[in-house]
Amino acid sequence: MFHVEHFDEQIIKSVLCDGLDALKININESAIDKLISYFVLLLIKNEFVNLISPKQDLHTKIIVHLVDSLTPLMWRSLPQESIKAMDFGSGGGLPAIPLSIVRPEWNYTLIESTGKKALFLEEVQSILSLDNVEVYNNFLEPGKNHEKSYYNLITARGVSDMEKLFSIAGPRLKGDGFFISFKGPQGEREIKDSVNEMKKRKMALCDRIDFKLPFLEADRSLFIFQRNLI
Repeated sequence: MFHVEHFDEQIIKSVLCDGLDALKININESAIDKLISYFVLLLIKNEFVNLISPKQDLHTKIIVHLVDSLTPLMWRSLPQESIKAMDFGSGGGLPAIPLSIVRPEWNYTLIESTGKKALFLEEVQSILSLDNVEVYNNFLEPGKNHEKSYYNLITARGVSDMEKLFSIAGPRLKGDGFFISFKGPQGEREIKDSVNEMKKRKMALCDRIDFKLPFLEADRSLFIFQRNLI
């Protein structure tokens, strides 16, 4: 069990809420409290395991990691019903843990190949009683689906280039499933460089959300793909 007294939760709440307000994202108070608890656990564990950059100040970490992870809530077509979701390369749980908190109706599978990071995710799942979260310490082979699991939604943030992501997400998406990729300015170039892989996996871009992270003016994009559009 972690001890959480080292970080000022009021600062985290203030920056989180200001960031969400700037993006016009509304989250209930109960979810806000659980998001703060998760982020404190992340910050403490980050002192021992490399989960997020230790060089950023607290305000930047909150915006770059916690607020950014919640930006799919800006997508009007984001599923609200019960679905099967998967996050590839979950690391410290971003974006999957924040999204699983605000979408408790999702059944979210978190894939993380590094043992120490997967153990942290399991501890978070237990401590926060996230019954909708499962953690798998596993490596997913590109282009294959040996596990024979299929998902309505797959997310990936800060993991790999688009060509590899298409090869991982495509075989695991249900017939009309969605894949959300979090990218910076390089995203558009990566898509152009991986058009053949995208088509091979029967995926096409169905939506795109461009925005700046609040208070940092950092360019971000959510690229949203759907299977069987072509």
